[in-house]
Amino acid sequence: NKADLTVKAEDKSITYKEDAPQYTYKYTGLVGDDITDVSKAEITEGTVSCDYVKGNPYKSGGYDIEVSGFTSDNYNIYMESGKLTVQPVDVTKESSGVTVTLNTSIEYPYTGSPVIPEITVKDEETTLTSGTDYDVTYDDNVKAGIHTATVTFKGNYKGYVTREFTITKNSNYELRVKLDNWTYGVTANDPSVTTEIPFTSPQITYYYVNGEMTDLSTVTGSETKPENAGTYTVYAVVKDPAGNYSDKKSEPYTFTIDKRVIKLVAGSKEWEYDGNPHSYDSYTITDKDGNTIDENSVFVK
Repeated sequence: NKADLTVKAEDKSITYKEDAPQYTYKYTGLVGDDITDVSKAEITEGTVSCDYVKGNPYKSGGYDIEVSGFTSDNYNIYMESGKLTVQPVDVTKESSGVTVTLNTSIEYPYTGSPVIPEITVKDEETTLTSGTDYDVTYDDNVKAGIHTATVTFKGNYKGYVTREFTITKNSNYELRVKLDNWTYGVTANDPSVTTEIPFTSPQITYYYVNGEMTDLSTVTGSETKPENAGTYTVYAVVKDPAGNYSDKKSEPYTFTIDKRVIKLVAGSKEWEYDGNPHSYDSYTITDKDGNTIDENSVFVK
């Protein structure tokens, strides 16, 4: 009777984009002298083949390596297939040919919404597809600052690559202030911002400069509000505590502390003529509306 013989295709493993390997097989069940000299077994060799061609993708379970056409007068031939495993390309190796480019020539200003940087991923000259060949995640792509995009590969590729990008502070807003005039000696008015500030809890500091100023580039004001009559300039500096908007200096605004109008009314007194000069130092100080003013608040005698 014929002996049983198994012809088994040997398993192979390659990396995606590599040429197909040379397919081989082995015998299990040879007997006698056939073990050391298989030519004595008088086996007619068949073929070992696989439908893989270079560039075929990674496939779960691999590709079948088929055995066919083996015959023998001395053996009952049983043919078993093998597996060709296509391993994904490791993108962390320089030889992989995979490049990840994040466009840094584009400015990404803070908007309050997620920023999606322009990322191009290529395998040599072939542009890879997001969602199929890789996914992109971000440590934070909303707030201003330096952030990281992580490109994680899948399918025919494995590994991950990181790229940094910057979300710049937003400076696209206007800042203007206003301060109504007041009169010396009365309660001073407070300045206010007249434009909308696009962020919450702004830190606003007002600065004052003597005189009328139109150019603040070389001026450093004082936070102390002036008290004496005269012409002054006020400006504001706004800071975003969250750091998403640029500090902003307002345009200058000119205001005046007007001089106070007072009336000095001499007192009156009568006396009989006696040939001598007389004087009387009684007087009253009032404002323009006739309200009495304490002389100590006006001047020192």
